[in-house]
Amino acid sequence: MKMNEEKKFQRSPMTIVCYVLAALLLILAIQQMVSAWSTAADYYAAYELDQNPMDECLYVLQSAMATLTFAFLAFIGGFSISEIRKLNPESYKTKSEVLAAKETKKLAKAEKKSKKNASGNPAAKEQKQG
Repeated sequence: MKMNEEKKFQRSPMTIVCYVLAALLLILAIQQMVSAWSTAADYYAAYELDQNPMDECLYVLQSAMATLTFAFLAFIGGFSISEIRKLNPESYKTKSEVLAAKETKKLAKAEKKSKKNASGNPAAKEQKQG
């Protein structure tokens, strides 16, 4: 191992899932807000009422509040997982350690596949018995 190789934080797949979910929920909340705004504008126009900006803003926020809450919770979940993992020294790896882990995983997968093929092959079974 080289002495000048810097260890980098390895992000958890669960953290990425949480962040992506939070982003999708935020997009959904924005869509809900736009829809609520146009609904309120149509309502005021249909009955020829004076628009009250405060009422419209409250209606828009109310319509998307649940989705915004879930987006916030998903983001906080991902952030919390990331911060907890930063405390564990096992979460920091060099490039060579990452490559070695990938190579080990490939070898284990190939070995498992070869064992599966050998056990499923009738000729291999006969050789084991004979």
